[in-house]
Amino acid sequence: MTLPQSNKFADYIDTLNMLPDQDPHDIFGLPGNIGILVQRVNSTAVLGQLRSISRVSDSGAAFDREAW
Repeated sequence: MTLPQSNKFADYIDTLNMLPDQDPHDIFGLPGNIGILVQRVNSTAVLGQLRSISRVSDSGAAFDREAW
């Protein structure tokens, strides 16, 4: 990435808008398949939350939004 040589604010905005939304994994020394690990960790967390909700409904207790 090179910075604009002008003093125009719009040139800097255009440069920032050209940046990718996601950085390549190798910049941080991560393997190329790190996305799979991230998805696995997130899905494990969601499944844990769903199990927690299931336990509350199975116990006959009313749903407590604050506890959830």
